[in-house]
Amino acid sequence: MPMFFVFMLKILHIAVLNIILSFDNISVIAFVAGNLNEHNRKKAYLSGFTLSLVFSILFTSIISILMEIKWLPIQPLGGFLLMKITYDMLKANTAESEQKDGEYKVSYNMKLSTAIIKLTFISLSLSFDNILSIAGAADGNIKIISLGLLLSLPVLLISCRFFMNLMKRFIIILYLCGAVLVHTSLEMIFSYPPLFSLLPAHLHTIFSMTASISLLAYGMHKVKKNKNRAIEDIA
Repeated sequence: MPMFFVFMLKILHIAVLNIILSFDNISVIAFVAGNLNEHNRKKAYLSGFTLSLVFSILFTSIISILMEIKWLPIQPLGGFLLMKITYDMLKANTAESEQKDGEYKVSYNMKLSTAIIKLTFISLSLSFDNILSIAGAADGNIKIISLGLLLSLPVLLISCRFFMNLMKRFIIILYLCGAVLVHTSLEMIFSYPPLFSLLPAHLHTIFSMTASISLLAYGMHKVKKNKNRAIEDIA
C-alpha cells in the first residue's frame, strides 16, 4: 500500500476520532453561542473551535511533559466551570424564554467577550482530555494530528450550527446537551487523581450517568408539562 495512502488514512482516522470526541465541545459551544445574537454567534462558533484546535495541537507537542504534571487541576476546574455554565444556560433558557409547544425563544443577554472567556477555559480542559486519545491513535505524530484536526473543523462547525437550530426549535435538545455536559463535567472532576481515589472507579460512572439521565428525565417532564398547559389554554 502506498505510503501516501496510508498517511491520508491516518489523517482521516484522526479527523473522525476528533469529531466523535468533540460532541461535548459541540454541546458547550452551542450552549454558550445560543445566548449571543446572530452576528456574534458566528464569531463564537469560530472562536470556540479554533481555540479547541490550537489547544489540541499545543497539548500534542508537549504531551510527554503534561503527562508528568498530574497535580495540575486543569480538568476538575474545567469540570466545575462546565457544570456552572450548564446550570446557568438551562436556567436562563427555561426561566426567561417564551415557550410554546416545546419551542423556546432565546434572550440574547451574553457579551461576546464573556462567551469567548468561557469557551477558552472549557476548550482548554476538554482539549486536554481528548488529545490523550488522539495522540495515542496517531502515535504522537504531530503532523498527522494537526492535519486531522484541521480536516474535522468544517464538520464540527456545521454540526454546531445544526445543534443550535435544533435547540431553537425543541427545548428537549437543550436538556439533551445539558445531560451530555453534566456527564462530561463529572467525569472531568473525578479524573483528578486526588478525587479519583475517593470512590471506586465504577461508582464515578454510575454517579455521572445517573446525574445526566436524571436531568434528561426532568427535561422530558418539563416539556410534557408545558404541552399539557398549552392544550389546557387552547381548551
